[in-house]
This record gives sequence, C-alpha cells and structure tokens, in this order.
Amino acid sequence: MRVVRFESAHLAGIDWIERERTKEIGFGRAFAAYDSNPGWSLLDGDAFVAGGGIVIPYAGMGEAWVIASPLAQQHSLAVCRAARLGLDEFALGFKLVRIQAMVLRHHITGHRFLEHLGFERECLVRKYGLHGADMYLYAMFPGETPNA
Repeated sequence: MRVVRFESAHLAGIDWIERERTKEIGFGRAFAAYDSNPGWSLLDGDAFVAGGGIVIPYAGMGEAWVIASPLAQQHSLAVCRAARLGLDEFALGFKLVRIQAMVLRHHITGHRFLEHLGFERECLVRKYGLHGADMYLYAMFPGETPNA
C-alpha cells in the first residue's frame, strides 16, 4: 500500500465512475477541483483503493471529499488512516478552522466513516446532491474537542 498525490487519472477503469461520467452531473468540473487542491490516493500496487482531499473555497474553510473503489472495503483500516492523516495535514498546513463534508442520506457506511473521523452531523440538506439527492452536512473543527 502506498499513498500518493491524488490525480483524477487514478480513477480510470472504476466501473461506476465510468458509467456516471456519461451523465451530465459535473464530474469533470469536480475532478478539476480535486486535481487542483490537496488530495491523496491510496494504491494497492497500481490499483486505486480510495482517494480523498480538501477543496478550499476560501481561507480557513475546507470541503472534504472521498471516492472509494470496491477495494476500499478490503482495506478499510488503511483508508481510515490515510483519511485521518490527510485531514490532520491539510488542516494544519492550510490553517483550516472548519472542514465540512456531505454524505447521501441513505449511505450508512459514509455516515459511520465521517463520524469515525470526528465529523459531527449538522443538518439534512434536501435535494442537494447529484440527481437531486438528499444529503447530510457534517463538520469538524480542527483543534477543538468533538461535541465541545
């Protein structure tokens, strides 16, 4: 396992991404933002396991994202470690005071993952996500104790 700087090219060949790219949902714009902001990819040999990063819309604020391949479940501990280290590094390096993330309302694994990383659920955002999906907004505040 190795962690490298994220490049959208790492996602080539992941079936669900290839299918979604054919739809008009803005993946190209998202990938451009991911490529131009701090991010990491976890690779098993040459196989993409997961990637994540932070999009920084303005000073002090970060929007976290993660894309997991089917291999992520087999390497869940490594994915969690890479995400935790990435969040800590980006928060410190970019002096972030808030990091937020969105997860689909029905994606239980995503909720557990964010909570494991120290995010707190803030609210339901209706008809927000791709294809008008309901999503939950989570946030963490680097340097603060969760639930403080």
